[in-house]
Formats: sequence, C-alpha cells, structure tokens
Amino acid sequence: MAKKRYEDEFVRCRTIGHAWDEIPPVVEVWRDTGGMAALTVRCLRCGSMRHDLISMSTGNVYGRKYDYEVGYNVSRDERLTKQEYRLVMMRRAKRKKLGV
Repeated sequence: MAKKRYEDEFVRCRTIGHAWDEIPPVVEVWRDTGGMAALTVRCLRCGSMRHDLISMSTGNVYGRKYDYEVGYNVSRDERLTKQEYRLVMMRRAKRKKLGV
C-alpha cells in the first residue's frame, strides 16, 4: 500500500463514488452547435467538477471533462486499488468511532 496521506473526502469518493450535485444553471443549451447542452456538476464531498457535453436530441454524452481539487489526483505508483481505498475508509471510520 502506498505511503501517501489521502484526505478523507478523497478516500470516500474513490471508495463509494462522487456525490454529484448540479451547479446552476443546470443545463446550458447551445443552439448554434446542433442542440448540444452543457451540464456541470460538483461533488459535495471533495469539490471535484464534471462537465458533460450532451446532445439534446439523443441524450448521448459527446464529451466529458473533470476538474479535480488539488491533492485528488495521484501518480500511478501512489494509486491504491478499490479494495485498499475501502480498507483505508473503514479503518478511519473505526478510529473515529473509538475516538482515536
């Protein structure tokens, strides 16, 4: 397991997924691009942003970009597996419950 100290919010998001919430305006439609719309959401836990480009006629996602908070991205050699992230999250939760 890597030695990097992961922020609790980042561990939770990498373990159970982001808690996305819409950023107003929820959908911005660009008619001059053939009815494409931009949808932006932000994670309530870690602050990461996701930007989707969606067809208003089909609902297909034609582009997706993420903006992560500083510290969220880790190098490949520091990255944990899903199982390791779960263990980190569960051990921290246990320590908090015990008041350690």
